[in-house]
Parts: sequence; C-alpha cells; structure tokens
Amino acid sequence: MAEQNILSLEEFKSLLQAQKHAEEQLQVAEEQQRGVEDAKKEAENANVRVKEATERVKEATERVKEATEREKEATRKAEELMRKTTFDEYIKTCHDHLSKPLQVRCFSSRATNGGIGVPTAKYYCPTELRKWDSFDSQQAEIYNTVRRYLQPADTAAPRLFTSILSLRDRGRRLCKDPLSGQGDLERVEQFGKELDTEDVVSELCKTATAREELGLGQGLKFRCHTNVLDEETSLGSATLGGMQRDQSCVHRLD
Repeated sequence: MAEQNILSLEEFKSLLQAQKHAEEQLQVAEEQQRGVEDAKKEAENANVRVKEATERVKEATERVKEATEREKEATRKAEELMRKTTFDEYIKTCHDHLSKPLQVRCFSSRATNGGIGVPTAKYYCPTELRKWDSFDSQQAEIYNTVRRYLQPADTAAPRLFTSILSLRDRGRRLCKDPLSGQGDLERVEQFGKELDTEDVVSELCKTATAREELGLGQGLKFRCHTNVLDEETSLGSATLGGMQRDQSCVHRLD
C-alpha cells in the first residue's frame, strides 16, 4: 500500500503547477474584486460629483432667474417712472414732490416786532372779510368733475400728464432749499403750481362738455405783467404810494 502513495516526479511537478495556477487565479480574482470595489467607489464618487454639479447648476439657474426677474422689475419700474401719468398719479406725485417737501426759512432777526398799524386811507386793503362756508364743498365738486373727465371709473384712465421721474426731478430742484423770500415763493408758484394747472386745464379743454361745464373757454394762462406799464398801472402805482401791486395774473383764453 505504501508504494501506491508515492508520486512520480512528473506527477509532483504537475501538482505544483496546478497549485501555482490556482494561486494565480485566486490572485487575479482578488485583483478583479478590488477593481470592482474601486470601480464601485469611483462610480459612487462620480455620482456625488454629478449630484453636486447638478446642485451648482440648479443654484446658478436660480441666480440667473432671480437676476432676470430683478432686471425685469427694474425695467418695469423705470418704465413706470418715465411713462406719462394718469390724473390720480399726477396729483399724488405733485403733492408728494412739489408740495409736501416745501419748507420756509425763518429769520427771527428780521421778523417784525410790535403791533400792526391801522391801514387808514389805504383803499387797496379789504374792508370786509366773510367766511366762505361753501368753499370745501365747491372745491370737492370741481375736483370730482375734473376727475370724472380725466380719471373715468368705467374705463382705463388715459396717461396724459408729466412722468413721475420728471416731477420728482422738478420737485428736487424746487424744494432743495427752504423758501426765504418773495422770489422763492414766486418761483415755486410758477414751476410748482401754475404749469401743472395749465396742463390739467389744457387736457380738459380738449373735451367740449368739460370745457362748457367748467367754464374754461379755450384754456387758462398765467402771466406775469412786470414789464407792462399802462395808464391804469401807472395810476395805481402812484396811488399806492410806491408799493408794488401783485403782477401775476391768470387769464381765461376765449
């Protein structure tokens, strides 16, 4: 029996080769397994990078979208500021930028002290003052009539008047300094009141019914008669003892 378990040299070599081949195959399999695991990890890392890149693209897209929306909003606001205004927008903007910011500078050192003298023999002073009880109601009636023509309730209001941007700029120029004298007041009256009144009346005069209902004639015009010297003016100036009369007048054009 012992003789049967003895391997020949060729068989032993063949066995060693088989064992070596098996070890090589095992090593190849292990390397392949490691390669699979590495590939799996690489795939996972790639997926993470893809996900991160996707998030970055999404965030960039959102930023672009927000920037586009901001640009659209800025364009819309700019267009709103530069386009002509409706009557309501016009009145509100004039109030906000041509009236509310006005201030008056007070010079206490130049203020008049003492009592007010009796205006004896000064015929140009009023001899009687009466309360105008219906003033508020009449003004409201006129305003509502004007608004009925220029800001109709049943249709879209027409855009007829100066833009908000222009009114803001004019208000900034007129109101940047407090009023300190008659000249400042006249300037505000002309550029902050009279021009706008002429514009409103001009638009009303384009409608015959409005022109007739409000008695506007062909329109209104503010004029300063500083350089006009006629017989009446000369007589009035002499009678007033050198005092200058109010020379700013409003004319109805017929």
